[in-house]
Formats: sequence, structure tokens, C-alpha cells
Amino acid sequence: MKPSRRRGATSPASRTEQLRAVPIIRRPQDSQPEEAAVTDRRPEPVGRPTIVRADARRPGPIASAARDGLEGLSALEQHAQEVADGFRWDQITDASRGLVQLVQGTRTMLRLADATAQASGRRLTDVLSGEEPRADRETHVAVRRLVECHETGDWSGLADTLDQDFVSALGLWRGVFETLGHNSPEPSPDGFAA
Repeated sequence: MKPSRRRGATSPASRTEQLRAVPIIRRPQDSQPEEAAVTDRRPEPVGRPTIVRADARRPGPIASAARDGLEGLSALEQHAQEVADGFRWDQITDASRGLVQLVQGTRTMLRLADATAQASGRRLTDVLSGEEPRADRETHVAVRRLVECHETGDWSGLADTLDQDFVSALGLWRGVFETLGHNSPEPSPDGFAA
């Protein structure tokens, strides 16, 4: 007695025949000799696959702006050191140009902080009063001292102010940008903070 088959079931041999009957579409490059695959030519093995959590998101515009502010602060701190060295080494003309760029970069950083705070639905003055109330005041005092030293030709005092007071004030802004990046609601798709 033969075993009964379910209706629609096929034997393994008939499935193979069906697969062979499926036409194979060849592209022009398929007719050429097969080259080594990219992984065959790789000099080093591929690393482990990266698993990204389903709830992981790209940073939103506020977090991205805060990150840009932090990167800008690092560049300003480095530039301040270079300008201070220029004044110490009596390279006054180049150092003076660098000082102008440094002040302009600081203004841009302050505008970015203000725009980031506004995008998060807050005022920069509120962020400054809550987190780093001295950042604004210390920056103002340092820039005023820089201008005074430059006007009087006190290059040593200007270099010291850059290295100490100005870089210290920039460090306070680091806390402001960190606060804006971590504690700010991201805007919804319609552009308003949640």
C-alpha cells in the first residue's frame, strides 16, 4: 500500500524539476568570467557586525547644535592658546589678527548658544541663571580685559588673560552647551518642541 499524499504536496524530485524549469535571466556581466568578490580581495577580515537598538535615534537638531557648540569651544580654546603664544613671542601683527578671529568666533558661539536655547523653547538667560550663571559675566569681563590690554599694548597681560580668564570663561560655556544638549526637548515633526 502506498502512503497517501496530501493534496498539493510534491515530492522532493518534482520540486527539483520545478526549480530547473524556472528560466534563469542572465545579465551581460554574467556571461563574463567570474571575478573575485569584494570580500575575497579584502586584506583584513571584516569586523563583527554592529547591532543598533531599535529605539536608537540620530541626534535631533538641538542635540546636534549643542554638539557643534562643544566642538566649536574646543577649537576656540586651542586658538586662544595659539594667539596667546603669538603675543608672548612678539608676533604682534599675526597675533592681533588671530585675536580678531577669536573674538568673532566667540560671538558666533554665543549666537549658536542663543539659537539652540530658542529652538528648545527656552531663553538663554534662563539657562544661564540655572546652570552656569557666571558664563556670560566671565566672558564679558575677559573680553573687556583683552580689549584693554590690546589698546595699552600690554602683550604679556593680554596673553595671560587669554590663557587664564578667557579659556576659563569658554569652559563655563561648555556646561551651557551640555545642558542644552541633554535637557532640551527635541522639536516634533511639525517644528515645535514637545
